[in-house]
Amino acid sequence: MPKARAKKVLFERVAFIGIGLIGASMALAMRREGMAGSIVACARRAATRKTALRLGIADEATKDYGKAVQGADLVVIATPISTNGPLPKPLRRT
Repeated sequence: MPKARAKKVLFERVAFIGIGLIGASMALAMRREGMAGSIVACARRAATRKTALRLGIADEATKDYGKAVQGADLVVIATPISTNGPLPKPLRRT
């Protein structure tokens, strides 16, 4: 019988900006492999955030980019490229 692969948490907190097909697939793979301690999803639509929580894709969900990335060891931007321009604006430090 093959030896079970040890799972190691590589990132205590992972933030996904965009939790559609690509973001959700990556989040689920990270969860399955034990790579993330906690996963936070950031999405504009309340229905998307609710679904991410209900399906166990994320441990937290928010529409606030700053809150999502706060304390994150890894930030994954998984949004359509046309939406990426305004993303950094709320994250700028003054």
